[in-house]
Amino acid sequence: MLQVSPVDPCGRTNSVLQGTEYRTNPKGIRLSLRVCPVWVAGGCEQLPFRCFSPYSDQSPGKLQDLWWTAKVEQGKGRISDGIRVGADDFSLSALRREFHRFPELGFQEERTKAKVAKFLRDLGLEVHVGVGVVGILRSCEGNRAIGLRADMDALPVHEASGHEYPSETPGVMHACGHDGHMAMLLGAARNLASDPGFSGTVVFIFQPNEEHGRGAQAMIKEGVLERFPIEEVYAIHNLPGAPAGQVSTRSGLICSSESLFEITIRGQGGHASMPQVCRDAITIGVEMVQALQSIVSRKLDPGAGAVVSVTEFQTDGQRNVLPGVAILKGDVRARSLVDRNNIETFMRQIADGIAAAHCVSVNVNFSTEFVETINAKRPTDAVIEVAQRAGLDVI
Repeated sequence: MLQVSPVDPCGRTNSVLQGTEYRTNPKGIRLSLRVCPVWVAGGCEQLPFRCFSPYSDQSPGKLQDLWWTAKVEQGKGRISDGIRVGADDFSLSALRREFHRFPELGFQEERTKAKVAKFLRDLGLEVHVGVGVVGILRSCEGNRAIGLRADMDALPVHEASGHEYPSETPGVMHACGHDGHMAMLLGAARNLASDPGFSGTVVFIFQPNEEHGRGAQAMIKEGVLERFPIEEVYAIHNLPGAPAGQVSTRSGLICSSESLFEITIRGQGGHASMPQVCRDAITIGVEMVQALQSIVSRKLDPGAGAVVSVTEFQTDGQRNVLPGVAILKGDVRARSLVDRNNIETFMRQIADGIAAAHCVSVNVNFSTEFVETINAKRPTDAVIEVAQRAGLDVI
């Protein structure tokens, strides 16, 4: 397979563009085609090819900003048609780093939305901005439509990574990789806009507030699925530690649900030297923490794969004062609606029973933030087939 590089084997940077011509893509957008030299890996021979950028006003000297589609010919025989040169990787990396430098929390992604919307408009897409951003790319034929989705929000985390492009927003960081998700989806939009070899419509969906599970519902409530009907929607999430080029997916259950719980115990506080006249919320809370662990180990099928975790324990006590109030907070993961409902039922039974035994009141709040993610078989099979054709490792 022919390998094309923006830098020749002799160390010369291919940054001089020789001539410009123009063409119009199927959407009627005028695009620039620039003729310049390219080097084939393994030698210093120059071959003519066309490098294409959707930005006709792009500075020729900025190699990293170019989006190249190479058509390389040698003599009379075409060596390759439609080779994508790695220069694009640099521009997407720069875009990702800019998103990383200016992270925004859920439903506060105003700068991010403006950046995404401008990028899509510059590609010639129809753009709609609401609680999220939607870009529409239509081909000249076909009435089918699919959605490609990425998330935009960051986390309330202080960055201490030591990178040369750290967050410039105090206490906020793209620690979950949504900066990369946006860059990848914008790269896909640019790819498809430059060479729309498909029939139908692609709806690019940039969702706010994924971290708290509210952004998708907000876009649905706003009418995104009614305004832009799609048959299928595809999304991707990075996996730190996985090797580059590896795709992990399957049909059926792919992600467990996430539910949050908060248990408030109201007893009777008092001086630490007189516990007999108090109803110590701490000891009652500790008893509940221990009992909650029996749900997975003794109440559910061993193969259920559920998780119940107490992650916070708060009281109103002091060094010499027994607390009258204790609050337990935590997280539940389940692979089915049945297990999720059973966990909630057992949790309420445990809390009510322990509270009754100690003559205190208890309140349990249980809310499901994310339901189970279940991949439909046909779209998943299509993803696997495409990934394998591209030479990616699918597990």
